[in-house]
Amino acid sequence: MGKIHVLEKNGEQLFPVTIPEAIIDPKNGAPLSEFTESMKNEIRSFLRSITGIPEVFGYRYFKGDSDDRVEIVNDLPYDGTPNAPNGSKRKALLDKMRPYQCNHDASNREWLQDDVSLKIGYSQSDLMNPLKLQMVRLPDLYYRSFDLDGYSYVLFCEQAPEEILPFSMATQWKKIDQCGYPRYRGIRKQIDGVWKLLSFSGENPSASASLILFQQAAKNTNPNATVVPYFIYEAIAYLMVLELGRHNVQVAYSGITNAGSSYANAAVAGVTDVLKTPSGEVDVEYEEGKFTKQFRWRFIEGVYGQIWNFLTGVYYIYDAELNVNKVYITRDYDKINTSRNVSDYIHIGNTPAVNEWVKEFIPGSIICEELGGSSTTYKADYNYTSNSATTRVALVGGPSTNGGIAGLFCFASTYAASDAAVYVGASLVLPEITE
Repeated sequence: MGKIHVLEKNGEQLFPVTIPEAIIDPKNGAPLSEFTESMKNEIRSFLRSITGIPEVFGYRYFKGDSDDRVEIVNDLPYDGTPNAPNGSKRKALLDKMRPYQCNHDASNREWLQDDVSLKIGYSQSDLMNPLKLQMVRLPDLYYRSFDLDGYSYVLFCEQAPEEILPFSMATQWKKIDQCGYPRYRGIRKQIDGVWKLLSFSGENPSASASLILFQQAAKNTNPNATVVPYFIYEAIAYLMVLELGRHNVQVAYSGITNAGSSYANAAVAGVTDVLKTPSGEVDVEYEEGKFTKQFRWRFIEGVYGQIWNFLTGVYYIYDAELNVNKVYITRDYDKINTSRNVSDYIHIGNTPAVNEWVKEFIPGSIICEELGGSSTTYKADYNYTSNSATTRVALVGGPSTNGGIAGLFCFASTYAASDAAVYVGASLVLPEITE
């Protein structure tokens, strides 16, 4: 199996790592392009034996290894032939993430080109219109994360690998139906006397809001909408690692997390849609003559490190006897609630009731199970929590002022659904996209 090797061109690192020469056999230093056919067949046979389907691909990492990089497995060309011109299966899946505008009058629009411009000068144009939600289309996909023989695996496929059973454990095969994921951070805004949740504003919230208020605003915006559920964010995180080849994604996109509060303007001044490519990080002008940094991955701007964002469909309950927080999640949109009711949720494992760097995840999830990492090792993100008896919800991503602590796997389980703060936001997901 090969580990991701960072490529350089003219002294600069190349991201994302999606080409065979970037994957190195740790035993002999040879690139994946030089792997013998027998080695490839061994990988395929192994994945087929544990999944029952040869089209599965993904990544794995050795548990206990402090290296945050992962091994890409079974990333075959589309047609199964070496060096096929059309690229790999993981690239094919990721390329299906496209910018999408959901208009409530059904005049929806999908951009096929990468250069999507919604701003006119420094004005926010359609970004402030709750009737024109700016989303990223997520494709139908199946994924599974589990531990086996000392490794943690995250696998993907686009056809059902087996019968998808009702959700009962975190490590089973799970399906994501095509849905709209927010291209931008959301905000509550009162329009014609009704609070709505825009898919991006760029304005700093003028008042604190709770998960309860954000969820109400999401429903007011679109009856099918919900504040981003944990299970959708989980899939996004796995896909980002699949492309970049490591858990410490800040190495590729340091973005707002790079310089703490000096980058805070990116979260308050309407900086958006200035990157003319699906993924990248650039200096941008947020006011005339004033510059900051912003990054986008697969058209999703500021995946982490702007402000804390609420997630739905996940609760933490402190167990004083064990001194841990029990984690409960649901994968059913209809069971998402803000009433602290976990009767229809599944207990997926326990997370330490201590603030510390994340070392390992609860199997089948991206929530901390073991502490002991650092800003550059293991998962390279931080776990904030509490031993409060109150049933608590999840915040994710971290604010710009957190610097390196903020990140893709940075969670905070300190807030109740009714708690509000001006530096916490939420974005909405549309479970169904009308063609």
